[in-house]
Amino acid sequence: MFSVNLRAWGKNSSVVCNYSIIKLPIYPILPYQMIQAEYDNRVCRIFLMSRGPLSPASGSKAVFPCSLCANTAAVVEILLPDDPQGLSKDHSTICITGFIGEERVVLTESAEAALRACLATADSAALYSLEQLWAPFYCPACARVYCVKHWTVLPEYDQEFFDHSHGYCPEGHRRLIED
Repeated sequence: MFSVNLRAWGKNSSVVCNYSIIKLPIYPILPYQMIQAEYDNRVCRIFLMSRGPLSPASGSKAVFPCSLCANTAAVVEILLPDDPQGLSKDHSTICITGFIGEERVVLTESAEAALRACLATADSAALYSLEQLWAPFYCPACARVYCVKHWTVLPEYDQEFFDHSHGYCPEGHRRLIED
């Protein structure tokens, strides 16, 4: 076991975190495992940005205000497995409301831990890094949050069936916001 000292800089301060890391044997990754491995690495990066261990109750809900009008752009919360609105009895569910309807997705344990870290600090950029569609209200080019009133949302159809939506922020940046 060895220790790693990570330094992260914010706008006005720097934070030093110490983590103990255990060396584990490296196993070959099969092609079908690569997508999960890439996702887990992203989850690991976001989780390491947290300030310390989080209790299951902390970081379970965050409200993201619009940077132009201060109205609520979206509410992102974690629904526990026993919640009647949850999608699984074994895993938590992310619930995104207030932007375009309501979006719910079942979470893996690693995604839930990383999501709690994002929600504890209401960090929309980290949430977008974790999963772009979990932060449809965030424009990465502007690094700002906008409510749906300030986005131009264009749904796209495959024949007569809904496929996905792209949005344009007030500055004209285009991104996928619903799939």
